[in-house]
Amino acid sequence: MKKKDKFDIISDINDIVDYAADIMEDIKGSFRLTDGKKNGNNFSFKYYKSGWKGGSRAQIKTYNVEKIGNRIHMVTKPLSKFFSIKDNVNTIIDVVDDIKDAYKEDGNNVGVKTKVKVSEKIGELIGVG
Repeated sequence: MKKKDKFDIISDINDIVDYAADIMEDIKGSFRLTDGKKNGNNFSFKYYKSGWKGGSRAQIKTYNVEKIGNRIHMVTKPLSKFFSIKDNVNTIIDVVDDIKDAYKEDGNNVGVKTKVKVSEKIGELIGVG
């Protein structure tokens, strides 16, 4: 098993955050964190299933859960694409390196080892073997 590098760890964290954003997008409603500016902004978490937008005399600010999920996805989705492309590029680099090694073993000629390695790698890339 290959050791995880920084990108692998960041990719794993991104996947978890992306999954949480998926859940948030399905939650219809809003929440507040404080009891409002007029009441001293004391911590007072409350969830509003109705999606109440806040306001009132207390000047309560609410946050829409679905919108937060959407905004998180604005970051996680492009990162997921980046990590997917990075993984594909790394796979191609590994394939080329393996073929170059076989080519060197064949004395810098396209010999049996090179042909076998190319066949193996094509099989791996298309999911055969």
